[in-house]
Amino acid sequence: MEHPKANWSPAIETGLPAIDSQHKQLFDLAATFRGEGDQIRIMRSLAMLCDYANTHLRDEEAMLEAIGYAKLAEHRLQHEPFRRMLRQL
Repeated sequence: MEHPKANWSPAIETGLPAIDSQHKQLFDLAATFRGEGDQIRIMRSLAMLCDYANTHLRDEEAMLEAIGYAKLAEHRLQHEPFRRMLRQL
């Protein structure tokens, strides 16, 4: 099954340099799945992506909590499907 490639775009920047940098890193890690590769390379890429994604979600939520973001509970709920997918992977 072919999935479209997601590319980083300035249109999805948040304006928060730390968060935008982490989002770009997630795109870069996801790009390591492109092309042919052996199972070990793919599993390493997947492990790095999962670890970094969990770190990013934790950091992002902590940053939003620190600034008193009013919709933090809703934002955490938006992260949950992604966390669930990472656990399944």
